[in-house]
Amino acid sequence: MKRMPLRFAVSLRTGFFKTERYALVVLSDALAFVKESGDGGEKEQRALIPYSEIKSVTVCSCHPAEIEVRTFSETYVGTFLEAKEAEAAAAVLRFLLGGRFTAV
Repeated sequence: MKRMPLRFAVSLRTGFFKTERYALVVLSDALAFVKESGDGGEKEQRALIPYSEIKSVTVCSCHPAEIEVRTFSETYVGTFLEAKEAEAAAAVLRFLLGGRFTAV
């Protein structure tokens, strides 16, 4: 039985004062930020981040809940569109990343 990747809706900061809707996709060996077109067509992948490249992931339970993914070369910052998804994502990321994960 093939496992489907977990997806969490986020608003990812893509520029100064600019955010766009993406899905945070939890894969077996990496995290990905994927933007889906509104018509259900093509998907644009902003980042594919192997777990080995992740320095830390922080989920802040403020309102709205935030996520920060730090790699050795970049930092990705966004907010979860649903509070329940933030809680679920935190549980999964804590399991996968261990000491590299922090919930605030």
